[in-house]
Amino acid sequence: MAGVMALAALALTFATSAKAQDKADPVGKWKSTPNGDAKCSLVLKMEGGKLTGSLTNPAGGGGEPVTAEIKKAKIDGDTITFEIIVPNRNGGRDQIYSYIGKITGDTMKLTLPGYGSHGGFSGTGNGGGGGGLEWPMTREKQ
Repeated sequence: MAGVMALAALALTFATSAKAQDKADPVGKWKSTPNGDAKCSLVLKMEGGKLTGSLTNPAGGGGEPVTAEIKKAKIDGDTITFEIIVPNRNGGRDQIYSYIGKITGDTMKLTLPGYGSHGGFSGTGNGGGGGGLEWPMTREKQ
C-alpha cells in the first residue's frame, strides 16, 4: 500500500510540474515593429498575483504615441488576453480594444481580432471573419 501511495504522490508531482511548465511567462517588456518605423511596446508585470502593465501604440498621422494601461489581463497556458481603454480626445466615447497574445518563449504573436486595416497595419483574416491586426513581438533581454 505504501508503494502505491508513493507512486501516486510521484505521479501527482510530475503532473503538477508539467502543468506549471505549460503556463508561459508573460512578464517583461515586449517590442514590435508592425509597420516599418512604427513601434509598439507592451510592458507586463505580475503584482500580487495579478497581471498588470501598459501598451504603447504609435499614433496615426505622425501624432504622439498613445499609452494605455491594460485591464482584465489573464494568462491561460501560453495565451494572454487583456483589454485597453483609449480615452476619446474629442469628448466622445472611449475606445475599448481586446487583445490576444500567444507566447512561445521570448516571442509573442499579438492579435487584435476583428479589427480591419488601420493606420498602415493590415488585416490578417483572424477574428472570425472580421479581420484582425496581427504582429510578432519579442521580449527584450534584461
